[in-house]
Amino acid sequence: MSKKILVINERLWILGLMIQIISSLGKESVGCSDTKKALDIFRENKEDVYLVIVDLDTNADVLELQKRIKEVRMGIRVFISCTPRESSQEIVSEFDGVVLKPFKQEEIRKLLSG
Repeated sequence: MSKKILVINERLWILGLMIQIISSLGKESVGCSDTKKALDIFRENKEDVYLVIVDLDTNADVLELQKRIKEVRMGIRVFISCTPRESSQEIVSEFDGVVLKPFKQEEIRKLLSG
């Protein structure tokens, strides 16, 4: 049964904050600051991960990363994290959901329950 959230963010303090919020909501997560390693982690845990959250500001092509993740497991939800200003960019509409910065526990709770 899928039960983990994979969080990808190159900024370690933001990655830690997101993991802390997810943990406080009673959810298990695995974090990674390197997109190539994150894809490997997803491949190794594809049956355990039900949601991937990737930050828009990574140095990788986030659309390509999403495509590769969905090639490994069709149907996986991939959310993008970004600022409200960035959320109007066309690229954001390509993802299954948006996690807005600054992160707020209640908003993340709603996203994870939906």
